[in-house]
Amino acid sequence: MRIALDVFATRTNTQVPEHREFVVAFVSGGIIGAILEWALSDETDVETWATHMQGLMPSWWPVH
Repeated sequence: MRIALDVFATRTNTQVPEHREFVVAFVSGGIIGAILEWALSDETDVETWATHMQGLMPSWWPVH
């Protein structure tokens, strides 16, 4: 995740917050936690769940 974050910041000239190790831990933990919640839920609508996850991402996160 750290390498991906560094590449993203370099290629897009996006200002990623300092202390990257904390950023990586926060984002990674959040993504894994959200996927776990989805896996344990009865939700079957992938697009709705993806939209919810996207809405939780930091404003500087790449959304394509």
